[in-house]
Amino acid sequence: TSWRHRRATVAPPPPPSAPSAPSRRHAHPARRVPGSATSAAVWSRLKREYADERVSEAQLEQRLAGAYRSYGHRHHATADELDRVGYAFLQKGRFQRAEELYLEGLRIRLRVPPPGTSTSSSGGAQRQAGAPSPALATSYVNLARVKEAKGDYEAALAYGRQGLELRRLEHGEEHLATAAV
Repeated sequence: TSWRHRRATVAPPPPPSAPSAPSRRHAHPARRVPGSATSAAVWSRLKREYADERVSEAQLEQRLAGAYRSYGHRHHATADELDRVGYAFLQKGRFQRAEELYLEGLRIRLRVPPPGTSTSSSGGAQRQAGAPSPALATSYVNLARVKEAKGDYEAALAYGRQGLELRRLEHGEEHLATAAV
């Protein structure tokens, strides 16, 4: 048989099926396996999505409630969600609400050890709650930004200095994350 005949007898690909509903395990956009790293591109996309003007404040509060339901009030992933929703409120000009969310995220990070670390003496990386970490530095920098937006420059400077010092400890003087503060 010729190639034309063989080509005509090949069955067409099946039609795409309807996307299935996400499993409960992955229903929340920020849900991830504890201790795993989330790429900067994912964080950036989520921040843009949350700050989108079409996303209402009620939807942001629902996402925050979902994080509290999924992770509780003492989990690093809840602090991450507080940061993202706080960023969205900051972009919308709701400075007081953004400050409340950033402060709550900072409180969590000061109480709970960073992800992927151990507080036991059984070996491995050990960090205590409130120990220097990139996320803790980010909390201070976020608070500095909201204080600056509110016009409280002295508080912004104090928070910014704390964030800068933590980034210096974590990354060193020459790192891009240190320079970004």
